[in-house]
Amino acid sequence: MDFKNVSLSEFVRYILTGFNFLLFVVALPTLYLQPDCVKDLLSDVSFLTISLLSVSVGYLLDTLKVYQFAPRSKVHI
Repeated sequence: MDFKNVSLSEFVRYILTGFNFLLFVVALPTLYLQPDCVKDLLSDVSFLTISLLSVSVGYLLDTLKVYQFAPRSKVHI
């Protein structure tokens, strides 16, 4: 993929998908199971790190087409 041709809508799609995955699959279960790690998590992670990780995870999820596993993903409205 040529990164010069990435539009803003694609970038937002990747970052939102990746951020949702990181929040609901990684961060919230971790905070529920180990609530004492909140201080360490918030002090060590920066906004840039979260953004870059969100973009990379979102791009990976889009490449793997994980959305096809959602119920009724083949139904066109």
